[in-house]
Amino acid sequence: MGDFSVFRFILSFLLILSISFPCMAQVKDNRLLVDNYHRYKSNENALLAIKTFSKFLNKEKFKKDPMSAAYPMCFYIALTNENPNLADKIKSQSLTPEMKKIIQMGDENRQQFNMSLKTGYQGIEYPSDLDCLWGAYSATGDMKFPLIIQDYILEVRKNPNSDMKKYLIASAAEWSLKSKLKTDPSLDKSKFASFLLNERLKRPDEVANELLQLK
Repeated sequence: MGDFSVFRFILSFLLILSISFPCMAQVKDNRLLVDNYHRYKSNENALLAIKTFSKFLNKEKFKKDPMSAAYPMCFYIALTNENPNLADKIKSQSLTPEMKKIIQMGDENRQQFNMSLKTGYQGIEYPSDLDCLWGAYSATGDMKFPLIIQDYILEVRKNPNSDMKKYLIASAAEWSLKSKLKTDPSLDKSKFASFLLNERLKRPDEVANELLQLK
């Protein structure tokens, strides 16, 4: 599978699981902000969301693989793209060294993030790219981020000869998008008709077996 690591896939998939919370009418648990900030936008909630990331970050995982924090990194990038004045306020907060590093990574990768949006689904190369897109969506509520994920899934569905790496990523993308469509009323389901109405990925037998082993 080239430089693609199944272990990295599992870590990224678990990250998706760990940050998916049901939507609620109001924020009763600070952790909900990391998944639903776009529904409760305010400077106060933005700072609270960043501190919540800092509190629940898996430090050991981050130490081994910094891109396991793609979700909060891209949350920060998209948040401060939309509201640049928040950047200094966030940096003035009392944050853990790991969260400060994630903020630094966000500043360093901002240009690359903005450029990658121009390539759409073709910019998805690793499971962490899905985390990044969902983090950006949580920060902004911008539909372009989940629509990029839909485009990736549909592209892999159209090409039964896609390699193992793409099938694994598309499988995680399917799960995350279906979960979001069920729990996030902000998502316009009419824009995802192609994803919802078409059949699931057509996987070769060996790919299906590989996915079963990961479950």
